[in-house]
Amino acid sequence: MAWFVFFQMLFNLGLIATGYWFYTKKKFIFSQQSQSPTQTLVEEWKKNWEAERQNSEQQLAIQLRSMRNLYDQTKRLLEEKQALLSPFPVSQEEREIKSFVQEKAVPEIPTLADFELEKERLKQESPLDLRTILKEQLC
Repeated sequence: MAWFVFFQMLFNLGLIATGYWFYTKKKFIFSQQSQSPTQTLVEEWKKNWEAERQNSEQQLAIQLRSMRNLYDQTKRLLEEKQALLSPFPVSQEEREIKSFVQEKAVPEIPTLADFELEKERLKQESPLDLRTILKEQLC
């Protein structure tokens, strides 16, 4: 039993000494300076990667803007000059077909009132089925 008390007191003394050591060194242990070199290296890599990502985003935005401007300029030039992308001259038939397609009127979409008028007109017309035609011929 004496040995148990002796080891228990030794253990408690060790715990108290460890607690005291942590208490006196807590600023060093929990400060940024106590980070391991790998953690600081990882933090540096994160910062560098973030900076590179932002830089690449800016470069991509600049490139996209310049491509959009180039596209707009090309489109404007083609519209102004009405350039044909064919190496051969346009034939008379092609010109006539293009003019016919451009002049072709777009048909209007009929409304419900138009359908009702057409329905009434068809009701008022005389029926032209085979039975009525034969009746008229026999009479």
